[in-house]
Amino acid sequence: AGMYIEETSAGDPYNAEWLQAYLTAFNRMGLQPHLVRRSEEVRAGVLYFWRINQMFGGGQLAGAPGVGLAVAQHLSAFDVS
Repeated sequence: AGMYIEETSAGDPYNAEWLQAYLTAFNRMGLQPHLVRRSEEVRAGVLYFWRINQMFGGGQLAGAPGVGLAVAQHLSAFDVS
């Protein structure tokens, strides 16, 4: 398993708490997640977790039309199939 750390949202204090909670959960399950910050770091066959919310992209798209499309485009760079 792995975690995607999107820098523009991970720096937000609220999101930092969620990131720490996920890392704590992995640790308690005895798992060492593969942490990635760039698409080049993604490994085929690994299930990555990412908690997305309004702070994606630094919050510039919060509540804006097209936020879903922007997220989909962002994640398309991570396709390793």
